[in-house]
Amino acid sequence: MYQKIKLKVRDWFFPDYIRQTQLLDQALEIEREGLKRERQRLSQLDVVDAVREQLKGFSPKLLDVAMYDIVDFSPSILDQYENEESETIFLSKVRDLYHNEAFRAITDYLVRNQIIYIAKEALNFNDVQFGRASINGIILVKDEVERLKAIYDERHLAKEEFDVHEVT
Repeated sequence: MYQKIKLKVRDWFFPDYIRQTQLLDQALEIEREGLKRERQRLSQLDVVDAVREQLKGFSPKLLDVAMYDIVDFSPSILDQYENEESETIFLSKVRDLYHNEAFRAITDYLVRNQIIYIAKEALNFNDVQFGRASINGIILVKDEVERLKAIYDERHLAKEEFDVHEVT
């Protein structure tokens, strides 16, 4: 008896309550059905179709194996310079960039922010993968700067260490 009175009072104060809860139930049921269909679709994919599904955003040219037969190596960034002087100027600027505290602070800041984004705000696996790829890109830039700085140091230090007057 008390339960019936409680429901009548609820319906009287909140006339849209039943309609809203029914709409929410219908929306959840539609979402469940969609997820069920997607799960069934994914379970029927073979390995090749699953890989194609993952590679949707990539350019088909990247999958062309014949293209890789032509290029046996990746070109060096230093190949764009005609003479050794311009190459040395470029390498010295890269060395300055490597020792630049602002560059280091910016890259560390970007990596840290991506880690925080992944940990706090990633809604699904694609968000996590995007964050990881962003971190990987930043690290690749830092590694390339470090590699080019090492080339400069190798060339520059080799010239400095050579002493014409030294007798061996």
